[in-house]
Amino acid sequence: MNAEEKFQEIVERMKSEMRDVAESALEEVHTEMMPHMETDTCANVYFQTCRAVEAILSGQFKREGDYIKTSTIDSISVRVKMTDHQYDSLRKSLLEVMSECPKDLEIASLRQQLQDERNARWGLGA
Repeated sequence: MNAEEKFQEIVERMKSEMRDVAESALEEVHTEMMPHMETDTCANVYFQTCRAVEAILSGQFKREGDYIKTSTIDSISVRVKMTDHQYDSLRKSLLEVMSECPKDLEIASLRQQLQDERNARWGLGA
């Protein structure tokens, strides 16, 4: 066997051994680290969801058609579809747990909106 053949034999053996070592290392990383990564991902999703809900409840969102968009302190944006009906339902749910003063103001505001709509529709003033 000449030097070149010997070299090729060593290279092929090294490839095989490196492949076995790499497969073993990847399997170990997968079995040892994956549970921690999954747990961390779930925790991150939970905290981001909490931040998005807190932003919505505190009014820190922008309406974009049927969507609302929040941005958290760490610049993560959440875009959720919210129709007018869902928006009204959220407002109604929040009003049910608020004190009377904001409810009265909201009722007066809604009555004014209705009156303005009637006036606009029937041409009764401006």
